[in-house]
Amino acid sequence: MSNLNFTFCSGIVPTLENRTSLCLKPKNSTSNKNRFKIVLLGTGGSGKTTFEKLILNHFGDKQCVDFPIIVHAMKENIFCDIISIITMLREEKEEELNKDKELKECIDTLLLWDKHSIKRLPEQVTNIENKNIILKVVKHPIFQNVLNHRNEYPMIQIMEHCKYFIGKIEELMEWNNTLKLSFNDYVLFQIKTIGIVDNVFEYENKSINLVDTGGQRNERKKWQYPLEDSDAIVFLISLSEINELCYEDGLTNRSIESLNTFEHFIQKKEMDIFFPKYVNSSCFIIFTKYDLLKERLSKGQINVKAVFDDYGGDEKDPKAIVQYLETKYVQIASKYNRKIAKMFHIDVTDSEQVTSAFKDILKSL
Repeated sequence: MSNLNFTFCSGIVPTLENRTSLCLKPKNSTSNKNRFKIVLLGTGGSGKTTFEKLILNHFGDKQCVDFPIIVHAMKENIFCDIISIITMLREEKEEELNKDKELKECIDTLLLWDKHSIKRLPEQVTNIENKNIILKVVKHPIFQNVLNHRNEYPMIQIMEHCKYFIGKIEELMEWNNTLKLSFNDYVLFQIKTIGIVDNVFEYENKSINLVDTGGQRNERKKWQYPLEDSDAIVFLISLSEINELCYEDGLTNRSIESLNTFEHFIQKKEMDIFFPKYVNSSCFIIFTKYDLLKERLSKGQINVKAVFDDYGGDEKDPKAIVQYLETKYVQIASKYNRKIAKMFHIDVTDSEQVTSAFKDILKSL
């Protein structure tokens, strides 16, 4: 794998220098014969890197990820998400906060931890008084309500599984390197990829080059480079983002952004001219976070018609919603004479579903 910078997604984004040290190490490629290049594309938060983690764990060397660097970054990221939530509470729930003087004072204290002091969290959280302040805030019903009704606050940019990690907050506040991460922790922890990340492994006498890409707007201009000699393109789409807004501007709906990005990518005529192999690359679509779609629909947290006014199906039926979105993407592909080889809808944190989809893709190559 290449040494590439990457950052972690949240309201305040901490940075790490070496992503290779955090990835599961794949088996070394022993031959260039029958080599196939598969490129993962999709907007930020679509699940590309989570998909990559599970593929590398299945086809590569299985190991427990307990690197001190990722533990520290995870702690930073969780506290950045806390800051993002309480910043919103100060702006949107001032009247409620004024009714609880102690909570308001705790929030005011935490908000003094600006972007620079976040870097000194180990020093700050070691202080027992500060630990109690954090626990008082995150366990308060007002804060928990935001976690439980995240769809009502689309302006907040926090990790998909922020609630899961907040539930481990007391464990995470132990600032030492003895904290062990489970593989599930590693999988659920979101990272924002910068640049192009190459992974090579062997499978059934094939040398597979799996390429992860950054999904944020400023990263998509780099997509053309790995596409030059690609054999398959896998476009990932998050099903949990229907009522969420983009990280970049806080205004654009993420599902609309994903559709527009796919159309922009699929229609680029210059790709056909300069990269002829790209024209014949198989195109697959994977709808991710199907489990979260079902969960949020059951709680009434997704309103499809608020985003797609032409949707005529059952607003509580996940299969109907996926079928509707599939049609949208097929229509875009057909418009530019492109063919989608196959579509999947999966829980991107489920190793069995991820590897099953990937094996189906490999069979077609």
